[in-house]
Amino acid sequence: MRINFSRTATDELTVWFQDGVIGTVCIEITITGIADDLRSTILEASGSACERSSVNLSSIDIAPVSVSKNSPSTGDVSYSTSCSAYFEWVVPQTNVKLRSHASKPISGSVSY
Repeated sequence: MRINFSRTATDELTVWFQDGVIGTVCIEITITGIADDLRSTILEASGSACERSSVNLSSIDIAPVSVSKNSPSTGDVSYSTSCSAYFEWVVPQTNVKLRSHASKPISGSVSY
């Protein structure tokens, strides 16, 4: 049986500023492909980001997503990438702008 699949996994990248202010960005990894009993073909593996806090996300870089294991017998696809982001926060009642940077490797697997 042949199936088309599209699976999404999520991760988060977080930085902490003073006074408990947190900058968070949600990373979504999407893997699409075609699979049958004998083999599977990954058509696309990509990452995207969406800001999830009041802290300004000034820039983000998601490395190309690589598929390191593709097993049609178990229906699992392993992926890896890395993410780097810069956040900005203006301290209330001041003009002081704080910048913070965070980065992390991201890996996991999805099943189809």
